[in-house]
Amino acid sequence: MLCLTLTAAYPEVSPVYLADTVGDGVPVAHEGSALNAEVIATFSSGFYVKDEKQRIFAVGSPAIPAGPLHLVLKHAPPKPNDGTPVTIRSNALDIGPVSISLKSATRFSPFNPRPGDLALAIPVLAGLYKSRNIPQDILPVFAALTSALHADDLDGARNILQGRGDGLTPSGDDVLAGLLLFHAWSGRPVKDLLGVALNAKTNDLSRAFLKWTARGQSIQPVHDLIRLALKLSLEIRPLPAQRLKSELMRAVDDLSRIGHSSGVALLTGLSLAARLYWRPINSPETPQHVDAP
Repeated sequence: MLCLTLTAAYPEVSPVYLADTVGDGVPVAHEGSALNAEVIATFSSGFYVKDEKQRIFAVGSPAIPAGPLHLVLKHAPPKPNDGTPVTIRSNALDIGPVSISLKSATRFSPFNPRPGDLALAIPVLAGLYKSRNIPQDILPVFAALTSALHADDLDGARNILQGRGDGLTPSGDDVLAGLLLFHAWSGRPVKDLLGVALNAKTNDLSRAFLKWTARGQSIQPVHDLIRLALKLSLEIRPLPAQRLKSELMRAVDDLSRIGHSSGVALLTGLSLAARLYWRPINSPETPQHVDAP
């Protein structure tokens, strides 16, 4: 197979790009068949594709994190225009004269905590909550949001957050994604959480991400964060604990740099859920109080 770097010397040969990781939400056709799709939007490191079944996924460079809806390439991706036709095959994507080979791709398989793991990690996650980091779009509805969460009303939280804010994934949806992740990891029935995600009145891309958080999957920095939070919660030796805390803060920084505010908003939802539902030993069976920002 020709690698992308060889095509610079042989410009008459259609380039072949190599995939690195592929998420479960990236559609692949059955052997011998194909799916029609098209490019619907571009961003600095790649582009979004929607197929004939209205499924949306991202194709991007190594600058984007692995995730359930991400096809991450080994090198910078091609730069198609909006509306460019895409053909999805069993082991490749064809975008005009360009082909992306899926044969070398590794399946995205993130660490997902079990409910018992989450219970151990909750104090660490709760400690990541910072009221000053709440997205500006969310501040006007923050009191209503915490009231809904105190009542364990995820549908109410969805009504408050859905589509709120600007961007490809609005801030409100990203906060909701963090809430859904927490509840997915806590063992809440997937069908209940999918119902919340599917009913979100927002754009198709944001809803697609919400559906995967309802299944317990998000982008790689989130899974790195929860893995480190669990390890830190179990470590009693001072020096290893300090190293783990430094790694955890780097994971927080990595997540916070995602998008304009998407990573910060997702962390807000995840840490807010932990802060509300963390019940220290021997405490009353009530959610923790969260101060208004």
